Amino acid sequence: MTSEESPRPAQYSDDQPASIPGPADPGITYPSPPPGPPPQFTGLPQRRYGAKRVACGIWWAFITLLCAISLISSLAGGAIGSAFGALAVGALAGWYDWRIWTLRAKWLMFLIIF
Repeated sequence: MTSEESPRPAQYSDDQPASIPGPADPGITYPSPPPGPPPQFTGLPQRRYGAKRVACGIWWAFITLLCAISLISSLAGGAIGSAFGALAVGALAGWYDWRIWTLRAKWLMFLIIF
């Protein structure tokens, strides 16, 4: 195939390498990346569920369940004051239990109330 039969435009020729258009301002320089491997995204700190965290999580879930049962029985018995108390304690216990399981609780409390 000769150059007259070539489907490429005349601006391309075999004796000149193709050039990639540069930035609009040829004075712009870009910094080179730092040496070494690229930094890896690590995300959130990877803490594991220890035995203490699991025990506290189960305990606070149990307290939340007891408060829910107390709330239902108080409403069935007509004790509105006890129902509000069970709702408040149960909501706080459930919130703390959620914080334990989502690794947001920094200090773990194993509270025993008799």
